[in-house]
Amino acid sequence: MGRWVESNAGALHYVDEQILNEKFIRIHPAGEALHVADFGCGVGASLFYLADNTNLPFTGVGLTISPVQAKFGQEGAQRRELNTKCSFILGDFLAPPSTKAFDLVFSIESFAHTSQPEANFRAASQTLKPGGRQVICDDFRTDTGEQGALGSHKMDMLEAYQWGWGVPGVWTTGHVVNLAEQVGLQLTRDRDLTP
Repeated sequence: MGRWVESNAGALHYVDEQILNEKFIRIHPAGEALHVADFGCGVGASLFYLADNTNLPFTGVGLTISPVQAKFGQEGAQRRELNTKCSFILGDFLAPPSTKAFDLVFSIESFAHTSQPEANFRAASQTLKPGGRQVICDDFRTDTGEQGALGSHKMDMLEAYQWGWGVPGVWTTGHVVNLAEQVGLQLTRDRDLTP
């Protein structure tokens, strides 16, 4: 059983801590740089947290379609003196600029904003080094929650959520795993963070 989150700061960085505690990061060779990409980075809070809290040499790239977010991210890196570790690129995470460069590609609450989830997995598979990992934390439906089984009230709530947040789709976990497998990615762990 996981621990309870008891503060705003704990809630803000809960997922970041989960990423840092992934086994593949813990066994990453000491002294070898950890190369990380944040697909849909916002203003860089997660990249900054990872850079500040890993014992490994760190290089992080944030990718966002927002010029304002990219600017704020770069300014935040400068302010935190992380500009040698973290950089921000204006671009679409469905067409990232580099290939086979990253040990980790992660997306926190940005995966659901694409109408092409298969393209997200294709882009991740093209940017990951052999043995690299993609971590996604977002909203998904359980496989038992198919549209017909949700009932009209829950479907109305789901549609309101999707409309309000500009989310084109909330897919089932089974569908997402299938899309990832089609480009050679394999699920290693699935955690329900709802509680």
